[in-house]
Amino acid sequence: MQGAAKIGGLGGANQKMETLMEKLPLAGSIKKALTSGEGRLADYLKLAISYEAGDWQGIEQATQGLGIEQETVPKLYLESLGWADSMNNV
Repeated sequence: MQGAAKIGGLGGANQKMETLMEKLPLAGSIKKALTSGEGRLADYLKLAISYEAGDWQGIEQATQGLGIEQETVPKLYLESLGWADSMNNV
């Protein structure tokens, strides 16, 4: 998956990502999305990566697959950033 490659790096870096994921207390579905680009959460990851990269075709494909209106993506993205920010304060 392109997103996993971007997050995990290239080649051997994905193996390092898998090793790291084994050590983190994350749900299996999150680990699977990040390391192999598979599963339902991977679709959301693809959408976020496409949005951040300005990949409009990727956004269109992801929103269609997820059943999300493209017009709501900026608002949802900003809300997710706010949520992630709030996790830093926990």
